[in-house]
Amino acid sequence: MSDDPERARWVRWWEVGLQMQRSEVRGVGWDKACSSVRALEQRKSHGRLIEDIPAPKRFGERWSEQRQRVRQLAEDALTEGARRLQRDLNQRGVLCDRRHPCEVTISRAKVLRAARSESVHVGPQKNAAPRVRICLPRDVSHLNRTRVCDPWGERWQRNGGMYLDAWPQMVERWSSTDWLRVRREKRHCAEFDMESLSRWWRGLREEPAFLNMTNPLLSRHLAAKLLAGQQMTNLGAYLEALPELLSAADATMRTGAKGVGRTCAFVGSGHDLRCGARRGREIDAHDAIFRANGAQQPESRGRFMPPEMLGARTDFRVNCLNNSSALPSMRSEVCIIPLSWWLQKPGGESVGNTARSCCERLTRSSYQPSTLLPLVKRGFTFAFLNGAASFLASLPLNAGPTLHGPGLADSSLFPNKPGVTVPSDSFLSNSGGNALYAALAVCDRVNVFGAGLFSEEGASGDKLYAHSYDDRVGRCATPTRGLEILRMAQAAPGVNEKINGLRYAPRWLRSRIQDELLLHVMHAFDIIRWIQ
Repeated sequence: MSDDPERARWVRWWEVGLQMQRSEVRGVGWDKACSSVRALEQRKSHGRLIEDIPAPKRFGERWSEQRQRVRQLAEDALTEGARRLQRDLNQRGVLCDRRHPCEVTISRAKVLRAARSESVHVGPQKNAAPRVRICLPRDVSHLNRTRVCDPWGERWQRNGGMYLDAWPQMVERWSSTDWLRVRREKRHCAEFDMESLSRWWRGLREEPAFLNMTNPLLSRHLAAKLLAGQQMTNLGAYLEALPELLSAADATMRTGAKGVGRTCAFVGSGHDLRCGARRGREIDAHDAIFRANGAQQPESRGRFMPPEMLGARTDFRVNCLNNSSALPSMRSEVCIIPLSWWLQKPGGESVGNTARSCCERLTRSSYQPSTLLPLVKRGFTFAFLNGAASFLASLPLNAGPTLHGPGLADSSLFPNKPGVTVPSDSFLSNSGGNALYAALAVCDRVNVFGAGLFSEEGASGDKLYAHSYDDRVGRCATPTRGLEILRMAQAAPGVNEKINGLRYAPRWLRSRIQDELLLHVMHAFDIIRWIQ
């Protein structure tokens, strides 16, 4: 990989301002940090609100054309889901809390932005499809100095960005709400089109989770790879390698077949696993366990926690290689190749392995066919995640460019469709999102462990992702020119800027809030069960 331009770019990022010792990251001990964590109330009901929300496949068959009984069931589900969502947001105490509560309502948009651009008539406002609208408190003065950061990340991530700066962009991208009305009301809000989310969820359950050579939409994935490569001179080598690379998918799909009652666990590396009850035995009791990166790989130093805390089993893993090598523990796992593989330039397929970008030497693993084929011949199992479910559901999960390349919706894999609302910009641009996507595609029910942001001081505290394997919970760093420098991102929204010599990305800031909200929405409507 010495000549890999993608690797060279990441090396340059690491070399700028990342020469520091781990001891330089300010933080607090786990005992103190865990005292501020509040767990969500766990529901015992086995019903699914999302099943009561219709998901028409054609834009014209929207809310106004649903039968009265179907609409009433959906209205009841939306009302109950909004009630749960408001309670959970205020109880968890990260984005909101009981002193500064969020407000969740059902919003009916008169005309969708996408429909307006396509000149599609949606119908009168009373028949428009309802949306779940999440708003911060009207008095947000306590949030003016609140940040979102990654204390163990690169320098610009350690500084983070201002929490409120993410919300106006979310309203603009997610919502069909009139932007002038938002400014007039001075509310920071985001909306979810639950019809689109329901359509996407149903599409995941209907399609095979992994690609094989007989999948009719394999050609669309190949088209995305061709588009990424532009002038792809080694197409023959890729086509020759695909049959063997995809051969494991058939066996994987048989062992991972969907079934009623099949319950799986997606296990992240978040602080809840360190602060809450010891869940190891509960995690290992699931039918299948999905993880991402080096978490709970016995060979990964600093990332393996006691099995009684995080469990010992892993059945499916995204980003399984370590420095392009297969570890012995991979023999019992299926290594999932994420959707972003099809969007990376041929010869540049790679994923980072560094757990703490601030303080560790950069390592990346190659996922080129020349790396994967010898491992397949040695008996290791790889499975390419199938994006066809989201394509058939007409729901792109990534609307724009990210730090890691072009957005999924910009490719031929996920074409833009009228009337579709994007649930999260970053959901499929990271390993954890791909692992959760795979779990939802394979399993009947998914329990989520170790996910979500941490806040030491509730709604008014900084929001960050704390790894359960870190020796302490880090805190946001302060830029040398003060917090006001972080506000400069608003001057050029959506553009990666260098501020005070630091790289700063408004999209990264917004995606952290979006992903937290998406977890809340999926939990409230029974797509997942978020266990803390």
